Amino acid sequence: MEAASWTNSQPAQRSSNPEVPERMVAASQRPDGTWRKERKIRAGYIPQDEVARYESKGTQWRKDMPTVPPGCAPEDPAGKTAGLSKSAKKNAKRKQKKEGEDATAEVTESLSQATISQPAATNADVAVTPPAAVDDPKLEVEKKLRNVRKKVKQCQDLQAKKDSGTTLGPEQEEKLGKLGTLLNEVEQLERELQQL
Repeated sequence: MEAASWTNSQPAQRSSNPEVPERMVAASQRPDGTWRKERKIRAGYIPQDEVARYESKGTQWRKDMPTVPPGCAPEDPAGKTAGLSKSAKKNAKRKQKKEGEDATAEVTESLSQATISQPAATNADVAVTPPAAVDDPKLEVEKKLRNVRKKVKQCQDLQAKKDSGTTLGPEQEEKLGKLGTLLNEVEQLERELQQL
């Protein structure tokens, strides 16, 4: 028996199947005024623009899954945001929030216009010192002491740089000149802290 073999020397033949009729697409005019030729199209042909996009089985499965757990009502029962893109849903939420804020503003405005008679406040009803002024003086002194010690450390670091031979800028020299006053301030704050 001979095996059928195809070689490049044989011409490619198109099978003309009488069961698959070809249809003709009439010539048409393009928007720029030129004409398209008349074409033959096989039955069952789908133009490339109309071919459905390929979806894997996993993507199809995810689309068919419910968005909420079984037994729960969907978040948007009216279906207002169904079929909207992610950004369109965000914009819809923003719009709802803004409408809610407008309603809240109207309620606040109407409450501010309402007059309520209250008895006049007496000195006993009013707090004498605000809560911010109740701070412990000891805490304030400790805070100042920490800040001054930090500045002293920076000055000592600058002194070490200067001793190693590094040249300092005018601002650094000025800061280094304040070392004595900062040390005196540390001693004074430590004494004040001991007295408290």
